This record gives sequence, C-alpha cells and structure tokens, in this order.
Amino acid sequence: MLRYLNCLEVYTISIDTKIISKILKLLLFPIFDNFARCNQLKIELVSQQNFYPDLTFIHEPTGAKFAVDRDYY
Repeated sequence: MLRYLNCLEVYTISIDTKIISKILKLLLFPIFDNFARCNQLKIELVSQQNFYPDLTFIHEPTGAKFAVDRDYY
C-alpha cells in the first residue's frame, strides 16, 4: 500500500495504477501549466480516456506540437 501524508493525517490508498496515474496528473498539471506559460505554449488535453497522448504542448508562435504521455513522466 502507498501512504499519502497530508499535514497531520496519513491516508492509505491502493497501488492501482489508475489511481497512481490520476495522482501524478493532479500533482504534475500545475507544473506543466507553468512551463507552458513560460514558454509560449498552449496545452491541449486528450479528448478521450486511453487516447495518446495525454497532453500536447503547442508552441503558439510556430504551431509546433510536443506530445506528453504518462509513460514518460
């Protein structure tokens, strides 16, 4: 079991990969958002679950696209 510490309480969560993946997305999204703003990137999220990629950075000046998938973060 994985344990999550929140100030004074410890929560036990399943090691189910879907739960862990969701937690990683929630923790990483603010970092991705900040990165995008600092680098003239727009974030495009996946339209449906289990589609590749999880998110795409689009460089606003050039339109260049950069895929990010959970298998790599």
